[in-house]
Amino acid sequence: MAINWFPGHMNKARKKISEAMPDIDLVIEVLDARLPFSSTNPLVNELRGDKPTIKVLNKADLADPATTSAWVSHFSEQAQTQALPMVAEDRKQVKQLIALAKKVGQAQLDKNRAVRVMIMGIPNVGKSTLINALAGRYIARTGN
Repeated sequence: MAINWFPGHMNKARKKISEAMPDIDLVIEVLDARLPFSSTNPLVNELRGDKPTIKVLNKADLADPATTSAWVSHFSEQAQTQALPMVAEDRKQVKQLIALAKKVGQAQLDKNRAVRVMIMGIPNVGKSTLINALAGRYIARTGN
């Protein structure tokens, strides 16, 4: 008998992510730039498989720039992974993320279809803030 230690909602989310992943072209994992390792969900790599990933080091304005640069280098050395430090509320930086996503998903754009993206991350790293910034309007509730 297999014992699942995940609470019900976490297991349900993991299952839904696994089901949706075949249709996804690009994973954006949002991390807190102040503690990138601690804000990484260890299941993301397992769930994404070989999908290209952009690791967004959000709240970069609150992190040490030298340490953030080291983390960007570390993540960018991983297969199919690029890292981008940013502040999700900064429209200029959001445009950089969009440009990077288009570059990474160029094969899908060449097929005349949009790049299908999944945004993932642990609580309180700024996923909803990033989604709102990408949409250009308030569509996801944010809070402490």
